[in-house]
Amino acid sequence: MLCDSDAFLLLGACGLVREAVEILGAGLADLRRPHPLPFMLDRGVLQKRFPPGIREKVKSWCAVVEPIMEAPSPATRQRLQSIEGIDDGESNLFGLLFENHGYLLLSGDKRAMRSLRADSGLNDIFQSLCGRVCCTEIILLGLLRTLGAETLASALAPLRPYNGMLNAVLSMGADSPQDHCQVGFSSYLHDLIRDVGPDFLLNPHGD
Repeated sequence: MLCDSDAFLLLGACGLVREAVEILGAGLADLRRPHPLPFMLDRGVLQKRFPPGIREKVKSWCAVVEPIMEAPSPATRQRLQSIEGIDDGESNLFGLLFENHGYLLLSGDKRAMRSLRADSGLNDIFQSLCGRVCCTEIILLGLLRTLGAETLASALAPLRPYNGMLNAVLSMGADSPQDHCQVGFSSYLHDLIRDVGPDFLLNPHGD
């Protein structure tokens, strides 16, 4: 199972990487994260965006989870990189899924998913990925069920100033009601489903 930087940052910062992959029936040994992520946390956009405490916690998870050492073919990568909204990291991950039909992806990059769906020239890639991409909202709904709102909100609290969705759904912090969180995360999920279609996302809950 591959994980992109957005999803790994969220789950690593709240310390719930293991619990997240277990929702999808996997373990830490099955997970792979972007190879450059530890270096990205020390410089550039991520270094400026997140405080040291969050970055160090994510880096500690990078030390536990093996990096992705593969790359798709240049032809596949070029097709994906030519599309606005799909960055280098996501083009690598989408390409790997396209060329390896047993791979799954945990992704927080909804813009890339929407861009893939919107471009008719990538329809073969989109169809190949259907049912193999799990978004972070699905994982958050699963964690909400297994951990409860108070525990999940407390774990995610350090990220709220840097994540608009979390700040909106968990506006009352650890006092956020379970049903409020359920409705909030489900709303973001359904917005994505509306744009990418009902068959694209891997969803063990069927929300």
